[in-house]
Amino acid sequence: MKLKKTFVFILLSYQISTIAFATISSDLYNEGAALMRIKGMKAIEQAIILFEKSIKIDSEFIPGYQAIINALIIKFESSNVKDHVILNKALTLTGTILKIDPGNAKAYFSRATIYFDLKDEIKGYRELKKAVWADPSDMDINLAYFYYLLNVKKHSEALRFIKRSKKHFLKNAKVFLIYADGLLQHSLIKEAKQNIMQALEIAPENHKIIIIAANLLKQDGNYENAIVNYKKAIDLGAQDNFIYFNLAFCYAGIKDYKNAVATAKEFTNLEPDHIGAKNNLAIYLEEFGLTDEANKIWNQIKNNPAASDIYKNRASQHLKNQLPSKE
Repeated sequence: MKLKKTFVFILLSYQISTIAFATISSDLYNEGAALMRIKGMKAIEQAIILFEKSIKIDSEFIPGYQAIINALIIKFESSNVKDHVILNKALTLTGTILKIDPGNAKAYFSRATIYFDLKDEIKGYRELKKAVWADPSDMDINLAYFYYLLNVKKHSEALRFIKRSKKHFLKNAKVFLIYADGLLQHSLIKEAKQNIMQALEIAPENHKIIIIAANLLKQDGNYENAIVNYKKAIDLGAQDNFIYFNLAFCYAGIKDYKNAVATAKEFTNLEPDHIGAKNNLAIYLEEFGLTDEANKIWNQIKNNPAASDIYKNRASQHLKNQLPSKE
């Protein structure tokens, strides 16, 4: 299922985190984590040996158990031969953690991952819910649960979950952006916009969020506010050429063709091979009364081998419309 890569990425991020306090077990753990960070999959067997030593020294050393579980899941995920013995070993270790710490959210999350890999969605969903209940403030677990609900088309439940979980992330714009992205993927446009605007309230100077908000305003035909946001993103130093493409479109949307032309030219200077931008610039020039300059661009498009037939035919039609009529 689509969650697979998300789970593996989160598990890997858990595994490679180092532990600050110094014990023999933590030293072994940190050595294994460092190996995984530096060498990746090549060092996974060596890392597992170190993690296993850490729990032999201290049988209640939970990070050691969790690291082995994560390494086993990653090993299973990255292998062409899916050996369920690997997952069963990992599942047994999650049980050991839960005996030591019955409310361990990461252990439940690992169990969910294992069951999903075993194609047992019912148990995977059950364990994922337990992980959320155990630690409702864990961002990665929350996002995994949210995406699961979307992927199995439980949209209403996903929306209710967002409402419940928001209180844990009131200062974390990233969470609301990820919620918005998932909602957009599932055509929940209204709800996605609400989450983007919430992210913007949290981080009003984040140019990436500002651009996303501006794009949504543009799609809604709210060109004036889109312009304000695109310009703000530029002022904040956003390095995204397509801001100028969209900004020019918005200027044209309010019939400010002078600024539309100037902004479209900025974009074509940055992206000289973008046929669509040249097409738009020619239209803006025509609307601004600069027909001769527009015709030069139409001719460039018409004679450009890289231009699609749609653009070439449009260019030919515009050039034809400029010819004097025969009396």
